[in-house]
Amino acid sequence: MRIDAKAIVTSTDPETTFGKFIPENEVLKRSKLCLNTAKNWEWEQSSLFLCHLALKKKPHFKAQTNDPGVETAFIRVFGVETPEDVVKHIKEVMERRLLHDIGHVTFTTDLDPAQAPKEIDPDGAVCRIEACVPYAPAAGDWSKLSTQYGDRLIAKMSEYMTDFDPANIVRRYDYTPVSIEMKIPQMKRGSFKHGAYIMTQMGFSRPNVQCSSYKTPIDNLYLCGASTFPGGMVTFGPGYNAAKVVAENMGLKIWWTEPEAVVAARLKGFLL
Repeated sequence: MRIDAKAIVTSTDPETTFGKFIPENEVLKRSKLCLNTAKNWEWEQSSLFLCHLALKKKPHFKAQTNDPGVETAFIRVFGVETPEDVVKHIKEVMERRLLHDIGHVTFTTDLDPAQAPKEIDPDGAVCRIEACVPYAPAAGDWSKLSTQYGDRLIAKMSEYMTDFDPANIVRRYDYTPVSIEMKIPQMKRGSFKHGAYIMTQMGFSRPNVQCSSYKTPIDNLYLCGASTFPGGMVTFGPGYNAAKVVAENMGLKIWWTEPEAVVAARLKGFLL
């Protein structure tokens, strides 16, 4: 099937975009750098583990007694008490070990209540636990470790709650780095942000100097997503920037206004 379009915008990583979607000889005709980027793109040493829970009732965190804001926080970190705990955990992941149970949890139904079947369980909630783990644990294959590690994360999370009851878990889905990679190919190795944050893949070099402004050497092909500047840590940033570039190049009127946070940052001189 052929689709005629004035522009193509992709959020896939450069390895996929320039190494799989487009024939190598066609990429080479237009940019040797893009082909080299595809072949030499480096992925994170750490990987992502997910545990999704559907609950009959949303539990509450002990920390809410000291800070009511915890109730509506986007992310709650658990398993960490000191900065040294963070450093130790990262070191363990680099050594492919799963010793400490550290993660963070988001109740997605706080953002989108429709995810919970309120007509069945009025107090129902959905949460996702995320953890930084090694792609290939020294302890063995993820197919044998998945449930056990998910149990550990749930148990550790419950230590920070006042009323968590495992009996309230209606459904549970564990996603290892391997299963994430199988489901979403551009999240290779269970990648957090579509590629390592290293000097050669940051700033104007993300994904490379020819594409960090979102337009590529291939006519009418644009990039966005976590593998482009400023990276996945600035949520929606690459997509927002790319949309503006595409609209400008196509001669369209920019019909949206800058977010308040962007305007404030510009007034303070943080943006050019």
